Amino acid sequence: MVQATEDAVRAYRGHGMPGRTRPGVMICLFIFSFVLFIVQALPAQSDEEYPDAAFFVGTYRLIGKALDREEAFLGRLVLRVIDDSLVVERTVGNSTIIGSWALEYALGKEMRVLRMRFGTGETRLEGTYQWSVDFDNYPRLSGHLYRPDVPTDDPGMEVFFIIHPQ
Repeated sequence: MVQATEDAVRAYRGHGMPGRTRPGVMICLFIFSFVLFIVQALPAQSDEEYPDAAFFVGTYRLIGKALDREEAFLGRLVLRVIDDSLVVERTVGNSTIIGSWALEYALGKEMRVLRMRFGTGETRLEGTYQWSVDFDNYPRLSGHLYRPDVPTDDPGMEVFFIIHPQ
């Protein structure tokens, strides 16, 4: 057994000079470094990594905090695709508003978000939501509701949980 180990050490030492790296190892390191450089230069995520609009379609339970107030509320949200339009229906209490939604980029092109828009003029509202996937592979959305171009230190906060289809 000891003789076999000594033979293996002698055979290994015979393949290269002490303190020098074999040419094959250098080529592998160069290729690895080049591939790593190319991968880092690519965008962090491509469009194929994001779900399409159909993934988000459904009825959601809404839990939120009102814009510019401490008041909490419950509601319901329905995301639909009608023809080529993405339509959102948001109900809180006895008030229902209808708007549009889209998958858009935020922070330049660093992340995709689901953005909802309601109303026009001074009654205009916009929400920007990130998503994750719950344990049943349904979307879960969370984000802020605000008035576009109107600064606030207290945006609305909302979380949407899918109501599982029966």
